[in-house]
Amino acid sequence: MAYCTIADVKKVLTTDFYTYGAEVDDQIAWAEGEIDSVLGGHYSLPFDDTGTYSEVPVQIIWAASHLAAAKLWDEKTPLEGQTTDTRADEWRDAAMARLEKVSSGDEALTYLDGTVIFPNLATTHPRFYPSGVKDKADNADNKPFFTRAQAGEW
Repeated sequence: MAYCTIADVKKVLTTDFYTYGAEVDDQIAWAEGEIDSVLGGHYSLPFDDTGTYSEVPVQIIWAASHLAAAKLWDEKTPLEGQTTDTRADEWRDAAMARLEKVSSGDEALTYLDGTVIFPNLATTHPRFYPSGVKDKADNADNKPFFTRAQAGEW
């Protein structure tokens, strides 16, 4: 199941300028990839009804439809000497800002009925901490996955 539908994208575009064919499906798939890249370390993926989630969260539908609409608008409406349209930039910026809020924990994901979806509180992915910060671990034993010296060998 896609993160949004053609109907969701139409709500953003509010125009019949598009034929809403396979190109919309391609842009929705692109938007899903963008969303997954921002929220992948914080939530289980994908945000569909095939696994962890019973439905796609409201914020994900909104972000996916705005990102897909921005990509479509950019590709269909370039003006002479202009590579992008400010409307598309606004949609893209708003969607990415909202995803960053979700990523940082400032906004919670919810279902249509208002049920809150909590992010993953523990991750199995090793993290590298920047210089100046003591080596830490994200495991129960508080043992580092690797040291700074080992990280330099990669």
